[in-house]
Amino acid sequence: MNVEEMKLKIAQLSSRSEILGDKIEELHQEKYQYEKEIMDLNEQLERLKYFGMRQYQYYEKIRNLTFYEGKYKIVIGAMGNDSISVEIVEEDDLKVVVYGSSNINTGVMNIYRDANYQKGTKPYYRKYYSQDIPKSRKEQFEEMLAIKAKYGKMMVDAEFEPKKEGVEER
Repeated sequence: MNVEEMKLKIAQLSSRSEILGDKIEELHQEKYQYEKEIMDLNEQLERLKYFGMRQYQYYEKIRNLTFYEGKYKIVIGAMGNDSISVEIVEEDDLKVVVYGSSNINTGVMNIYRDANYQKGTKPYYRKYYSQDIPKSRKEQFEEMLAIKAKYGKMMVDAEFEPKKEGVEER
């Protein structure tokens, strides 16, 4: 191959490379348009699911909704917009709370009591992560975690109607 043939070959390859670059740019633009349309549709779907709101707005509207299931009190958003807490008050004013994010099937267990000197009780506080729950509390933790998971699924699936202004509990 001589010099002229090599220059011609280089020019042809450069031309093909430019054409491919242009096609790649067109494909990137097309991909960007599809991604934008997907994002718009996901937002519309989210608004359909969450009573015309975005998920974070819906979570703000249902924050502090309170439910009672058996001996347990369930509070939506007590520890943050997407959290759920399940509470029970035991003898000697000992309060047991399992809380965590609505979409995670783990939680933290707090066991505490404020001091009540009239009753002669001292303050008490223990915090256990799901892997550290004592055996004596394991069954109770699992039961409370199941309730938290149930209400968490209901929350994510938008099964709670957002509270109207001025309405505190249900």
